[in-house]
Amino acid sequence: MIWSIVKGFLLGSIVWMLSILADYTVSENNTKILIRENYELYYLANKSLFINMLIISPIIYSFIDLYLIDNNIPPTTFQFINIVIILLIQNIGYYIVHKLFHLSKFYKFHKFHHKFDKTLIPSLGNAVSITEFIFAYMLPFVLGAYITNPSEISMIIPLFLVAVLNMSIHCQELNRFKYPAYIVSPNNHFIHHQQRNKHFAAPILNIDKLIE
Repeated sequence: MIWSIVKGFLLGSIVWMLSILADYTVSENNTKILIRENYELYYLANKSLFINMLIISPIIYSFIDLYLIDNNIPPTTFQFINIVIILLIQNIGYYIVHKLFHLSKFYKFHKFHHKFDKTLIPSLGNAVSITEFIFAYMLPFVLGAYITNPSEISMIIPLFLVAVLNMSIHCQELNRFKYPAYIVSPNNHFIHHQQRNKHFAAPILNIDKLIE
């Protein structure tokens, strides 16, 4: 169990470091603006990122590693179909929970993330309440792992892909790029932060567009 938690901690640490790196490179100007205009809010975002990546993630990953990953096969076994299924479940699961938060009394669990509507930076992709992180971000991965019983690398790839894309859709500097209609773009998500009543999908498949 200890080794499973250590692996989860290492994975979370990489995402945490990439988030901070992206803030101070690609989004350096917006990071400076956020710090200058509301340092307390920036501090709360970093605190949330730290807790989610370095405390909550290792605990949940250890459960997946111990009970849902197929440890009877080599950990580097690449399973394309399992990766796709996990990503689909994660995207659909996130969409359902995210929209439920907005359209019900459960918004109280999501309102922290919308404190950052004015200026977006990559690390805000994982700066959410603990409840939201567990139910909207991680629970779909648990369900995906339960259904597919993947190899370790086939679990890690979707985790990292979603984490990186969560950063990218919170990067305002990418708003100028044109994305395919059925892929969530940073501009889609920026509109969501501004209006809150549309573009609930994230971070890959534009489910809003698919069900229009």
